[in-house]
Amino acid sequence: MGVGKTTVGRLVAGRIGIPFVDLDEAIERREGRSIAEVFADDGEDYFRRVESETLADVLAVGGSVIALGGGTLQAASNRFLLESAANVVVLWASLDEIRDRVLRDQPARPLWDQAAILWAERAPNYRATGTLVDVSGLSPDEAADAVVEAVECD
Repeated sequence: MGVGKTTVGRLVAGRIGIPFVDLDEAIERREGRSIAEVFADDGEDYFRRVESETLADVLAVGGSVIALGGGTLQAASNRFLLESAANVVVLWASLDEIRDRVLRDQPARPLWDQAAILWAERAPNYRATGTLVDVSGLSPDEAADAVVEAVECD
């Protein structure tokens, strides 16, 4: 939340000339309803199952920049799938930086009341998966440049 996955992902895809896929948008197309509706109607376990299936489908097509949902890396099976099929870049920022971005851009952001808990729970998997790119203090263009450079160096 608040690191710029979608914005930076679109910029990176444009710079390297490949398609961009937002996993949450792909799930919404697949389900024919919003993420919020999936959670409300069927719960998180169902959502996470659909998320994993959609991720596998997107990776099978290949050749795209994929913006994952904030919880996608919590499942070991998703981390394994990504590490075996993709060059994973994790956009990183401190909780203070994320708070500043979120409250500036979207003061009523859903799940913000749980952000500190989610950040603490997810941080170990973010740090352990792929290449970490610290986007603290960077504009979206600067963050995209940093991602492209990180991928070229791998």
